[in-house]
Amino acid sequence: MSRAPLETNQIHPLESSPDSLTVLHVDDEKPFLELTSEYLSHELEDATVITRTDPRAAITYLEDNHVDCIVSDYQMGTITGVEFYEHVRTNAADIPFILFTSHGSEAIASEALEAGVDLYLQKSPDAGYFSVLANRISMLVEQFHAKRQTRKLKQTYEVIAKTSTDAFWIQDMASGKTLYSEGIKSFGYAPGIRDDGFEWWIERIHPDDRADATAVIENKSTGTTTELEPSGHEQTQFSHAYRWQTESGEYVCCDSRGAIVFEDGEPVEMTGSMTKREQSGCCP
Repeated sequence: MSRAPLETNQIHPLESSPDSLTVLHVDDEKPFLELTSEYLSHELEDATVITRTDPRAAITYLEDNHVDCIVSDYQMGTITGVEFYEHVRTNAADIPFILFTSHGSEAIASEALEAGVDLYLQKSPDAGYFSVLANRISMLVEQFHAKRQTRKLKQTYEVIAKTSTDAFWIQDMASGKTLYSEGIKSFGYAPGIRDDGFEWWIERIHPDDRADATAVIENKSTGTTTELEPSGHEQTQFSHAYRWQTESGEYVCCDSRGAIVFEDGEPVEMTGSMTKREQSGCCP
């Protein structure tokens, strides 16, 4: 019976990394396998370490179970660690994979890195090496979940942007380049990236509303920020109403809401939405 490709633990787009951590450790040297697993269980808080001495048994385990990271030896009798990795990549997407082996050589390291293994480490019974291994596992898993969360958020944004009548935008504050969603079509304009996105938006605000709208953005670009979870970045939020010119030349009333994201105290990105009001005579 064929199986669907393995997926790792599902992440809600607004959630951070899972609290628990599952590591699959594969090594045909049972004493070293047990020693490594003991250290990892001690070094990694809330971690569960699953062990297998046969890579084919590990493959069977992966068919029905989720893991956050795989640590594998290189020379394991039936198949090499790189061959095991290639099977994992075919069936389990981008799970972090560390080759942890005593069979060290430039040739093996080159083979592993060319295949796409995330990390290559030399084995050692020294406790310090296990601390390094645990640290690398934590780092790779954190990066892995951050990438998946970003990808999921992007997918969620794309669905909302395509199905909503609101015009969403993402703007690079340094360059002014702005990505406008499908909703901008309701104003008669084409979606996509505009190099002059900010100036283009400002120019279409009614002359009587332009100064106030510009002031809102300028004030929020220098105002008091609050922490944005889970990224740790700072942000300011804004909302304002104004009249905006459609492609046909008429002015319509709009409500805008959004946020400006800061890094090291500097505004770097603005995201928001623009909603067309149905009533007339509703703006300042």
